[in-house]
Amino acid sequence: MREWNLQRPTLPSLILAADARLSPLNYYDDQIWELQLRAGEPAALSLQTTYGLRARSMRLFPRFTENTETVTDPEQFRNPPAIHRFFPNYALVTCAPFDGIDVVIEYWVAFSNVLAGRIRVINSGVTPRNLRLEWTALLVPAGEGQRMSPAKFENVHVLQGQVQGLSPVIMMTGGVEAASSPYPNLGVTLDLLPGLERQFSWAAAALADPTASFTLARATVARDWEGEYARIEMTNAPQLEIEPANPDWAAAFALAQKTALNLIHGPTEFLPHASWVQTRLPDQGFSLRSDGSEYGHLWDGQTPFDTWHLAHLLLPAYPALMQGLLLNFLASQEENGFIDWKPGLNGRRTGFLATPILASLAWKTYRAQEDQSFLDKVFLPLLKFFNYWFDPRNDRDGNGIPEWNHPVQTGFEDNPLFAYWQAWSQGADISLFESPSLTAMLYREGQCLLKIARTLGRLGTVHDLNQKLDKLKTSLARAWDASSATYRYQDRETHTSGDGKSIGRRPGPGTINLSRFRFETPARLLVRIIPEPEGAREAQIRVTGTGVNDSPLTETFAPEMFRWALGLGTGISRHVFHALEEIEISGIQPGDDVLKRLYSLVSCILVRTSSRSSCPRIARPIFCITVLAGLSLPSIRIAVRCAMRYSVSVSRRPASMRMGRIVLSAQGMKT
Repeated sequence: MREWNLQRPTLPSLILAADARLSPLNYYDDQIWELQLRAGEPAALSLQTTYGLRARSMRLFPRFTENTETVTDPEQFRNPPAIHRFFPNYALVTCAPFDGIDVVIEYWVAFSNVLAGRIRVINSGVTPRNLRLEWTALLVPAGEGQRMSPAKFENVHVLQGQVQGLSPVIMMTGGVEAASSPYPNLGVTLDLLPGLERQFSWAAAALADPTASFTLARATVARDWEGEYARIEMTNAPQLEIEPANPDWAAAFALAQKTALNLIHGPTEFLPHASWVQTRLPDQGFSLRSDGSEYGHLWDGQTPFDTWHLAHLLLPAYPALMQGLLLNFLASQEENGFIDWKPGLNGRRTGFLATPILASLAWKTYRAQEDQSFLDKVFLPLLKFFNYWFDPRNDRDGNGIPEWNHPVQTGFEDNPLFAYWQAWSQGADISLFESPSLTAMLYREGQCLLKIARTLGRLGTVHDLNQKLDKLKTSLARAWDASSATYRYQDRETHTSGDGKSIGRRPGPGTINLSRFRFETPARLLVRIIPEPEGAREAQIRVTGTGVNDSPLTETFAPEMFRWALGLGTGISRHVFHALEEIEISGIQPGDDVLKRLYSLVSCILVRTSSRSSCPRIARPIFCITVLAGLSLPSIRIAVRCAMRYSVSVSRRPASMRMGRIVLSAQGMKT
C-alpha cells in the first residue's frame, strides 16, 4: 500500500470508525472518532469524540516529558505529526517530540464500542535518553457524569469515567501507572539506550457497565496486531491508486474512497445487507431510544440517487458492497413491484416509489465483476419494479408516460417549480406534469433491462418492453423546445408547456373580472398565499372560464386544497383552463394583496401582503437541470439563479448531461 506524508496544512483531521467489512457494527451505538493533528485545549495530537453527543468531549492524546520540558502541542515538536497510512478504521502517525526521539502511533477502531492503538518510542540518537510518556484522557460530561480518574480492575491500572449510560475504561500495557493531575493519564518512565525502542498497546472501550468495558478493552489489547493489520490491508487492497501530476489530487482521490467506505453501515434486522449513512461524525451514531427511530435524514435510509453517486466511489473495487446495496432496495419490494424510495437500517420507509435508476445500478455493478448469478437474482424484481411505474397510480392519464409523485424522488427537492415550501418556488404539484427527467430515466432503465435480458438469454420475458420504450422516446422528443434549447415539463392532460403571464392584482377579497383572458396554450391555475401575519387562511377561490374544448368550466379552490408549509399556502387547479372569465376570492384578510401572475410552466396567482416582496422569478433554463440519462445538449449558454443561493454559468460549448450532472471541461464552468 502507498505510504503518505500528510501533515496538518494538507489534512488537519481524519475520521476513524469501525469498518463494516471487518467487524459487525452497532447501528444504535456507533462511537465515531476524529483524529486531529493539532486541536483542543491543551493543543495536542488528539483523538476526540462526543459519543454521539452523550459527552461534551472525550479526548485522548500523548504527553512527553524529558528533564523539565513537557510537550503536548505539535507545534513544539521537533518534527510535526504526519499521517503515513490511513484506512476507514486505521491510521498510522509519526512525530518527533524531541531531537533524537521518534514516535510511531497507530490508531485502530476495532468495533463500534472500542478504540485501540500502539505507541512506539524510538531513541534514534547516539546517547541514552530518559523520558516519560503519558497517555492522557480528558472526558467532559454533558450534564451528570464523572470525568476520567484512576481506578483498578484485577490489579490493572486504568482510567475510568461515566457519562449518560456509558462507562469508558482505558487501559495500557507496559506496567503503566494511573495519575489524575494535572491531566488524567496512564504514564510510564522510559530509559532508552541508543537505537532501542519501547512499544505499548492501549485500548479505550465504552459500554454501559465498567467491568464489561474493561473486559472488552483487555481482550482488544491482547489481539494479534500484525494479523489484524494484515486483514485491514488485504480488505483495502482493491482500492484504486491514482497517480496524477499533483500529489494533492492523489490524496484527494484516496481520501474520497476512504470516506465512501466509512459511510458503509449495517446490516440490521431491517435490511439484509450493509447499507450506508450520509455522514459519519463524532456527534452521530447514538440512538437514545435504542431503535434508531429518532435518527434524522442523514442516517435513516439509502436513496437511489445517493447510492448511484456512491457507486462511482465503490466501483470497480468493491462490487460485492454495491450488490448488497441494490439487494437492500429489493428487500423492501412489495408483491405488486413497488420499491420504497428510502429503505432504512432502522426500518423506516417513506411510502414513495424509488427513483427508476435501479436497473442502471445493477448493470453498472455487473460490468465491474460480470457476475451473472447476481443479474439472475435481480432481473425479475427489477422488471416488476419497472412495470410498476406504468401503474395507474403513477401514469394517471394512462398514456404510457408516468409522472413523479413527489419532488424528493427527483433528487432535486428544492425545484423552483415544485417546492411548495419555498417562497421563491412556484409550488406546483409535480404529479400533474410529465417530466423529461423521469421519461429519460425510464428509457434508460428499459435499455438496461434489455441488456440484462440479452446477457441472461431471457429476451422472451421483455417482449413488450420495446413498445414502452418507443413511447418514452417519442415523448422525450416532444418535450424538446428548440427556441429555448431545453427540455420542458408538459401538462399531463394537454401535453403542452406554455409561457407565463401576469394576470393582475387587487387588494383583499373580492371578484376579478378578466373579460375572457385567454391563454395561448391551456394552463393550470396555481394559487400562492403568503399571509401577514403568518398563519393558515380559510381561503376559497372560485375560478370561472373555459376548458380545453372551450366548454364552460368552473372550479373552486376549497381550503383543504391548499398545502401549508413555513407560512406559505399553495394550491393548483385540478382542471386545465383555456380562458379565464372571473376569479372570486374569499377567506383572506382585507389587508392582503392579491397578485395574479402566470409563470413559465403554469398559470399562477400569488396572494401576498403589501409588506412582503414578490417571489423572485426563476429563469426558464432552470429546467435543464432536471434532464438526465445521457441526453446530449447543444452548445448553449445557461444562467441559473435561485433566490441568490447559487449561480451557475456554462459557456458556449457542447455539454453532455449524464445522471444529474453536467460533464464538461473545468474551463467551461464558473460557479
